[in-house]
Amino acid sequence: MKKLKILLLLTGILLSGLSQAQHYQFGQKNPDNYKKILERKLSYLKENLNLSKKESEQFEKQFREYFNKKRELNRAFHTEIINPIQQNFKELNQKEKQKIIQKKLEIDRKRYENNRDFILKINGFLPPDKVIKYFKFERQFNREMFKKIKKGPKNKHRNF
Repeated sequence: MKKLKILLLLTGILLSGLSQAQHYQFGQKNPDNYKKILERKLSYLKENLNLSKKESEQFEKQFREYFNKKRELNRAFHTEIINPIQQNFKELNQKEKQKIIQKKLEIDRKRYENNRDFILKINGFLPPDKVIKYFKFERQFNREMFKKIKKGPKNKHRNF
């Protein structure tokens, strides 16, 4: 039981640190940021992957679907896991904490499935070298975004 409490506490600390970055990354504080990030990421990926017109159209359709599902899952993560932990962790009973753990596992499973499904779909119309390059360029884009987030805005509103 003590190990479970420590695990929950450490998870809460870790999640609260990541919470703010994810909040901004997926445009939850400002919905316009979500659209800007999506468009910039799509443009960045399509340009770096050197997609043909047909590949680009298929990739964009699949990526939008994937990204929107990812956003939904991140919202659920914040609503059902982060917020309850941050707002009233001490007031939660063991049964409620166990529900949070189960919900976290469920969201993680859905995230995995979303990633897997996206990769399988793009692997159906892109050559393997472009799928592998996608991994590289997505990571590069994310690193650049986190650097911008880490630096912070000069004013109160984030501008991606």
